[in-house]
Amino acid sequence: MKPSTAPGPDRISADLLRAGGHHLHVILAEHMSSYLRKERIPNQWRTSRTVLIHKKGDREDLRNYRPICLLSVLYKLFTKIILTRISRTLDEAQPQEQAGFRQGFSCMDNIQTVSRVIEVCREYRLPLVLTFVDYEKAFDSVETNAILSALVDQGVDASYVRTLADCYRQCSTTVQLFQRPITIPIAKGVRQGDTISPKLFTAALQWAMKSLNWDERGIRVDGRFLSNLRFADDIVLFSRSTEEAQAMLNELNEVGKKIGLRMNRTKTKFMKNAFCDGERIELEGTQIAETMSYVYLGRSLNMENDLKEELGRRRRAAWAAFGPLREATDQLTDHELRAHLFDSTVLPALCYAAETWSDTAATLKSLRTVHRALERCLLRYNRRTQLQAGLRSSDLRRISRLHDPAEYVSKAKHRWAGHIMRREDDRWTRRTLEWIPRETKRPRGRPPTRWADVFAARMDQLNAQLETSQNSRRPVRFGRVPKRPPKEISDADTSDSEEKQEVSSTTSPEPSKVEINQLIEMVYEAHEQFSAMTVKRRRILSEHPIDFILTETASLSNQLHAWEIYTEHVTPDIHKTVEFAKRVPGFPLLHSSDQQALIKSSFFRIFLMRTYRGISSRGLLLADGTLLPSSFLTIIFGQFLNEMRAFAHSLEGLNLSDKVVAIFVAILLTTTENFYYHSKTEVDRIQDRLVAALKMKLNEEFPESVVFDLLMSKISYLRELGTHHDKIHDILRYNLNSVKIPALYSEIYYLEQSCEPHSGRISELGS
Repeated sequence: MKPSTAPGPDRISADLLRAGGHHLHVILAEHMSSYLRKERIPNQWRTSRTVLIHKKGDREDLRNYRPICLLSVLYKLFTKIILTRISRTLDEAQPQEQAGFRQGFSCMDNIQTVSRVIEVCREYRLPLVLTFVDYEKAFDSVETNAILSALVDQGVDASYVRTLADCYRQCSTTVQLFQRPITIPIAKGVRQGDTISPKLFTAALQWAMKSLNWDERGIRVDGRFLSNLRFADDIVLFSRSTEEAQAMLNELNEVGKKIGLRMNRTKTKFMKNAFCDGERIELEGTQIAETMSYVYLGRSLNMENDLKEELGRRRRAAWAAFGPLREATDQLTDHELRAHLFDSTVLPALCYAAETWSDTAATLKSLRTVHRALERCLLRYNRRTQLQAGLRSSDLRRISRLHDPAEYVSKAKHRWAGHIMRREDDRWTRRTLEWIPRETKRPRGRPPTRWADVFAARMDQLNAQLETSQNSRRPVRFGRVPKRPPKEISDADTSDSEEKQEVSSTTSPEPSKVEINQLIEMVYEAHEQFSAMTVKRRRILSEHPIDFILTETASLSNQLHAWEIYTEHVTPDIHKTVEFAKRVPGFPLLHSSDQQALIKSSFFRIFLMRTYRGISSRGLLLADGTLLPSSFLTIIFGQFLNEMRAFAHSLEGLNLSDKVVAIFVAILLTTTENFYYHSKTEVDRIQDRLVAALKMKLNEEFPESVVFDLLMSKISYLRELGTHHDKIHDILRYNLNSVKIPALYSEIYYLEQSCEPHSGRISELGS
């Protein structure tokens, strides 16, 4: 349970239970088990304490207060145990339309789906009516009998149903209005503050709505009808006409009444596009208001997909988020901390739901305008003082160190797109994204900006970069990797070889188990031979910390001196990485420039993976026994050292064997970046064999586990760490004449002014 939560009537807090230790936890487990066996709870848990929190306005007006119900922490712990046991059963009973309080779902699923349906209907000129349903105090109105019936219907074990029935029997709450408390009995609704309450409500709602015969109502999306979306009690209905919308609304109202829900006729509204006939919708004789825009799950929606109103809301939200921080940011002297505080609070408020926007250049310009105004306020400038100081916006950005909102939106959108495409549960987010109406043709003319247009533009940009870079890369020998002289071949030979390569790539047989085992042994032998931090070596390794004396650690000279010591100890690992690479089957046969590019781009990831067992709070232990203390590394890396420790800690819990680590290091070696490669197909083929070997080895060590997926997800994590690590080298790039760095280390990180990607000087490694 969360720490520092308010206690209930018994005054027992979660912090107190946590401080009780193992002995108290054993006693609690025995009591909880007893309550489950008896299917009864203590009477003290039936009473809660209600506290009135003033919102705004007149303090004498009771309507300006929000009631907060405080339950016993022990009771919430008990229902949390029940929830853990029945959560999977309840989730399996929920349809794809329900996204509220479900693991793997979020508000973005529903916002994306509604926005995409509006986008398609606008492009293909299809009629669309959206009805947004609002219930009056939904969680406080649902009938207890409806909840229990829903649990039985959805297959929850009868003992848990009887226990929950006892939890809702003879409940009451006390309110301290004046001098004496008032006890109020509670006869319906789920208990506020209880972790199981949201699941109970959605179960009751699904039990009521499953009786609706809406299989052929709503919007037809590739053969299936989308009739509604839900996020707990926030429901939106999809229909093709106002007549259909009214029929669906009345039917939903009738089934809602059976479980105690009443629609709020003032807040229930509908919205229709220009291609829909009909004018009004009524609910029990009362006309429902039509609106041109509606704020759904925090985002303003309209039938034109116009973001003007939403951008105004984001601007106000960003300033509202910045207001409480202003006093703190004015006093902070740590620029990094100030930027982190701003980026973690104000930027998400400014860019909320931006991953679902059909963004344009005007949208990004509007975001940047608001962000620059906030940035000036953060730095205590205004436009006049900025002009007087002769500062450009780019100068303010270097001072503030804030993230660019356009980059934030782009990353969020790409991350969200990947999340959608990886889903295999056939949810509406994925279905509507791939939806093309088959029953009609798109009208002539350029369509409005689509959500996916930004990805098509990005692909065009990457293809253009690839074309321009093909002739700008010169193959360079790296280390002792053997260089193959280019052959002069005719055009006929070129076309013939390309045909052979295409045939071989399409007909390449899958490696046998014997071949994979041979591959594993060869990679592991190379990994062990070249001083990787294996389990055995870590056990017998004797540590010898480096000798260094540094004073005034913040000075530039001491930082550069620390870098000299660090690079001197790390450079031997570059030699070992090259020797390891030469023994990975297939790697020496790659084009020499490809070998160099792969080693350069992957060295830090490989180094971190090979030494993660030596990363601790004391520092970094290298494979030769050298210990780089934490105080020394902090001078070089600062907060990045904590990120390295976090990565090492995430791997320790996986209990990886040395062979698994060896294969994964080889996979990191063959992970390509956004460069041009002469033998990209061969690199991918080598990595595919390594991935197959990793999967087979993990299946042997961890049958039916998700360790493979967890380990492969570390590749993107390592890529981010590598990018951050490369930026830390800027201090060396700006002070090349003041520091002595080994030539090989300089070549790896392009620290020499003459070095360019894929065109560094030729360097020879010693034997």
